[in-house]
Amino acid sequence: MCDLAKEIMQQIEKLYSDDSIDAYGKWESLDDISVVVEGLKSRLLVQTQQIKTIMTVTEALQLIERNSHIPALNYCINYAHYALQLNQTTKDFKVQLLYVLNNMIQWRQCKASTTTAAEIKECRATLKKASV
Repeated sequence: MCDLAKEIMQQIEKLYSDDSIDAYGKWESLDDISVVVEGLKSRLLVQTQQIKTIMTVTEALQLIERNSHIPALNYCINYAHYALQLNQTTKDFKVQLLYVLNNMIQWRQCKASTTTAAEIKECRATLKKASV
């Protein structure tokens, strides 16, 4: 095994000394190391996706406006645009959020949009929380 591979192994063992790494046993080849590295990358990706970012109401409404090409948001886009113009402390704003929520019921992730299902879910949750 080359020195670089040994160094990578030592670094991985230092950084990740938990049981999941020990399950791989001794690494004999670069292929084994690449499998471990890929496993660690995917594990890290899952962990970063689990960290929730808190979306503000303004960001949620802007997300709806950015998806104006989605047919499921026909009326919702106009309601979101109007809500962005209102003062967020008024009762009218909360009523407008209810209109937005009611008209985004059919919004799902589709190929025509770059918005992920997680972003859509977070957008709904943010608006629900703000409308109460």
